[in-house]
Amino acid sequence: MLKAFLEIFSDLGVIGMFLHGMMDAILFPKPAFFLQVTLSALHPENAIWIATVGYVGSLIGTPIGYFIGNTSGNLVLSKVMKKKWLETANKLFNRHGEAAILIGSFTPIPFKIFTILSGCMKFPFWKLFFYAAVGRAAKFYIVGILFHLYGQVWLSRWLVK
Repeated sequence: MLKAFLEIFSDLGVIGMFLHGMMDAILFPKPAFFLQVTLSALHPENAIWIATVGYVGSLIGTPIGYFIGNTSGNLVLSKVMKKKWLETANKLFNRHGEAAILIGSFTPIPFKIFTILSGCMKFPFWKLFFYAAVGRAAKFYIVGILFHLYGQVWLSRWLVK
């Protein structure tokens, strides 16, 4: 079923990127990074646009993930996340809330853990949103810029082989 969702998101192109970015901050188990890389490799000339769409989707999903955490986060997280990821995120969050959000933006730990955990722990929403905006922008745009600058070269070398 997960594979089917990923194929649908991929087939939808930038709309799929938006939806995947949003769902990455709410409940979807696979980070939007993988779809971003796929779409950017196929269309390096649009990589920055793809990054922008994924970033906006992620920001729209952030308050929804926070609300879920605020209302029923422990129940949700225990059912959808690996115990190891949840424990790691919880430790990071208890020690360094703001830094945990920034670091969580770059790790393979799905971002939804941090949005939902923020709600669970009653972390100030404005701080979550600010740090999520900074961290997610860096993650989406670093990938987008790299594919925009080097994707065509990489793609042409790969196709020639």
